[in-house]
Amino acid sequence: MSQKLLRITIFSLLIFQLSGCAGIKNDGDRTRAEGAAVGAGSGAAIGGLVGLIIGSDGAGTLIGAGVGALTGLVGGYIYGDHVAKQKEKYAKEEDWLDACLKVAQKANSDIIICNKALKEEINYAKKNISNIKKTYSDKQKRKEKMLDTKKDIDNQLKSAQKALTFAKEELAAQTTVAADAKKNGQNDYAKDLDTEIKTLKANIKKLESHTDELASMSASMAV
Repeated sequence: MSQKLLRITIFSLLIFQLSGCAGIKNDGDRTRAEGAAVGAGSGAAIGGLVGLIIGSDGAGTLIGAGVGALTGLVGGYIYGDHVAKQKEKYAKEEDWLDACLKVAQKANSDIIICNKALKEEINYAKKNISNIKKTYSDKQKRKEKMLDTKKDIDNQLKSAQKALTFAKEELAAQTTVAADAKKNGQNDYAKDLDTEIKTLKANIKKLESHTDELASMSASMAV
């Protein structure tokens, strides 16, 4: 497998685990799907790490980050109903708020990794476009290579859009939790949640910027 394909595969698996199993309603089916997704993702990430460290384009850092995100998602907070909707399952409100806060912190951590991965992919695409322009004097050949690169960019754009949807849903959920905490006088939790929400908004802004940049790159390469 080529280095480029490894990069695309691993990043796509990361986003798949952020969003792909949420729609499965049956607990048994969802559990099996989660296990399959985590197992496949971790295996691909480890394989990618080995392959890219051997390479010379400095992408090992990206894959290392991908491994961290993939293994960090094993907790499964993104599958099924969000913890923000499960208040009645907790004996104490403080326990529920603790769980919500941990989810917010984990979401921010994962989105930061997604942003780093996207930035790496954008830089990789820009470098690739520049190399194509320098290398291929034949217009038809250059066009073919550009179209291949555009397909890669479009794949990354789809992944970024999925991540952005997840991030905005997380923001909405945590905003509701923070409001509930304030209403019930849980001021310390409300303060901590507000801090995570502020960070989440900043991460979403950066994610939107990366998504817009990918969309702009794709549009500029349309034929």
